[in-house]
Amino acid sequence: MRALRASRRATFADCAGRSLSAFKGKRAADVTAWHIRILLPYIGHLDVHSVHDATLQPFVSNRIASAVCATTINRTLEVVRAILVRAARSYRHEDGTPWLRTMPPLITMLEETPRLPCPITWTEQDRLFSRLLIRLARMVLFSANTGLRESNVCKLQWAWEVAVPEVGRSVFVIPPEAYKTRRAHVVVLNDVTWSVI
Repeated sequence: MRALRASRRATFADCAGRSLSAFKGKRAADVTAWHIRILLPYIGHLDVHSVHDATLQPFVSNRIASAVCATTINRTLEVVRAILVRAARSYRHEDGTPWLRTMPPLITMLEETPRLPCPITWTEQDRLFSRLLIRLARMVLFSANTGLRESNVCKLQWAWEVAVPEVGRSVFVIPPEAYKTRRAHVVVLNDVTWSVI
């Protein structure tokens, strides 16, 4: 991507576009693009030096008014912070000066209230599963008993199965690149999940 002329100050939209081009082909590209799309009407036109808590307040207020949870709003604010850091550290004008001449201010995150776990009862599970197509019910049953996300269940591969002869069963070892935390994850199969397999 071309450097900006030193005479023109970068806008947040310039920085966001540059940031998105670096994400092409990566897993987070679509999610990052979504966050940027909802931010641009609020701060896209602003000089990158003018992006801070006060200029982000209309965005935050509108998201709260739309009943969006604090965790989701914070994910968008984290995207803002990452873009500003890149503008200060990596993005340069033609004369070599950074697009953002100082490190960005701290962006204040909203206080999050984690949801308490709410396990369903056996009766609720029976009612839910009876409404699902058979092929989906088996997948949901497997997911409910392993704790795996939909993407991990749908992309599970036989090549990841590892026999454990001592117990007469197998486990699946999901490699780091296929798991959210980027660490290998062992999926232990209880009686229910073993029956699905």
